[in-house]
Amino acid sequence: MTKISCGGDMSICLTGSLRLPLGENLIPALNSPAYYPDVELIFDDKSILLCHACILASRSSRFFSELSSLKKQNPHHEILRYFIPETNSKIFLKFLNHLYADYIDYANLDEIITLGIQYNVQRLITYKDFLNGKLPRVPDSTLAQDFLTGLSPDGEITALFGNVTFQLSKEEIKSHKVFLYTRSDYFRAMFERKMIESQKNVIRIGDENDSISAEAVKSMLQFIYCDTLQTDVNNAIELLALSSQYNLNRCMDLCENIVMKNVETDTVVYVLQLAKLHHSKRLISFCISLIKSQLEVVKKSDYWIQLSPDEKEEITEMIKK
Repeated sequence: MTKISCGGDMSICLTGSLRLPLGENLIPALNSPAYYPDVELIFDDKSILLCHACILASRSSRFFSELSSLKKQNPHHEILRYFIPETNSKIFLKFLNHLYADYIDYANLDEIITLGIQYNVQRLITYKDFLNGKLPRVPDSTLAQDFLTGLSPDGEITALFGNVTFQLSKEEIKSHKVFLYTRSDYFRAMFERKMIESQKNVIRIGDENDSISAEAVKSMLQFIYCDTLQTDVNNAIELLALSSQYNLNRCMDLCENIVMKNVETDTVVYVLQLAKLHHSKRLISFCISLIKSQLEVVKKSDYWIQLSPDEKEEITEMIKK
């Protein structure tokens, strides 16, 4: 893998409002059999809500403890049955809206906060402190951080509740179907069309001749889980390819932002070739603009020298447009 910056600094890109892309992506999965639920919440009136252990366990320490215990006792059960006594299922559904998307229904605020305390949901606990005047402002959302921490590929939640595996040439990385399904049109189509990856719950990435690093896949999952990227420029270059392949347009935008902050005259030709390969119009335009402004310097770079005459002519024509 060619490195385009020697600095090695980590870049953090946020996509803005977490509630819109992440929360609204996840809400349709709540209580829907189509989104691979693995938990049945059962109430006194026999009503059932379908949920996802990875989300509940990431957002609530009580759910984490009790669902983990259930799974360890029943490791082969695809659906865990969890009983919710003496609770109205409609109110609990509104509580679950908060776990999935940080939504708060103010019409039932007291009941939701009470459930937040019972299930140890930290943001709802601090929200009560705000209402009681103990905090000066509304507490920040913890949705992204909860998923980033809870759904670590090496963490206990993923080890217990991960239900799909990315198979690399030298490593396997477990993940969660509900996030892949809700956050990527490519993965959604893969699961809906019952492709071989969906049937075997294994998604192969790369091969011996075209290996993708585990770090790039983990960065892709970081974006899918929490809508942020924390990565260096070299990993962003590799992630650009995955974003293009899996139709993660927002992730691709973030990768482009990181690359554009770091590309220099000695590597711009290399980055341009990658941008063309992955149909990154914004990055192509940026590279052409940089080459045009520093053409004589760029022509001295190793990457320019290694270009074929036809490739040099193509870039020259692009500069003229």
